[in-house]
Amino acid sequence: MTTAFAVAIIGATVVLVWVVWLLDRIDVASSDDGDGPGEGGGGGGNRPREPKPPAGGGSPGWWAEFEADFADHVESRSAGRAG
Repeated sequence: MTTAFAVAIIGATVVLVWVVWLLDRIDVASSDDGDGPGEGGGGGGNRPREPKPPAGGGSPGWWAEFEADFADHVESRSAGRAG
């Protein structure tokens, strides 16, 4: 490997790292934490985005079944520990 090739590889790596860092900074600067202006609490960093609610509003169609199944599960676990 020649010296010029090694320098080119290192230079390309540095530029790539810088571009990724810059894009990350832009994303953080453009995200809104929902606190409103002047309501900061400091820091926070990259927070995961909240999932979008279903188009029709309210709970997804499977939610009622999940709640019932979960309640049965909790009840069976509680009954097992009580005895």
